[in-house]
Amino acid sequence: MSSLSTLVQQASNGDVVAIDELIVRHFPELRAFLCLRMGRSLRARESASDLAQSVCREVLEELAEFEYRGDRAFKRWLFLRAHRKLVERARFHGTQKRDVDREALACEPSVSQAAMSLLTPSRVAAGKEEYALFEELLDGLSPQQRQVLILCRGLGMQPAEAAEELGTSANTVRVALHRALAKVVVARRRRHREDSGDGETG
Repeated sequence: MSSLSTLVQQASNGDVVAIDELIVRHFPELRAFLCLRMGRSLRARESASDLAQSVCREVLEELAEFEYRGDRAFKRWLFLRAHRKLVERARFHGTQKRDVDREALACEPSVSQAAMSLLTPSRVAAGKEEYALFEELLDGLSPQQRQVLILCRGLGMQPAEAAEELGTSANTVRVALHRALAKVVVARRRRHREDSGDGETG
């Protein structure tokens, strides 16, 4: 498998094989990022897969102007483009009045798995119960907390960087991140207690 720097260079020169490999390599995490960032209303109106494809097309058109500075920088650039795509689509749908909060909006299992990998790489090999817990944890977060968790933990942004993307203050981001992580800890402890209780009664 080619290095990311090689792929970026080849893709920017129009190499079709490199372009395909670049998309395949990042598409699952990109789709997961979009699905988690979309929120209920936007997820009811847009497909995470369609948005991911749209982002990939736009990114590939701009690769020739991209200066490669490492894998992490490339991933951040890619996901920030995805974030801005979501802002654009959310604004487009913002004037619509239809209430869709009660619709079923669960992500596909493959998206949930990729999302879990995005935020918690050490748990890629986890089983179905771990994925279920992961989805439960995310559902328990406010939209702001979910966004901050993904930007700071998933993309490795500093609070000030995340604040700039979200249009808020660094202190607000730090508070939201602290609360999100606290909720994750509480939820995990609760699940472990429930599992222990089931084991004792069995």
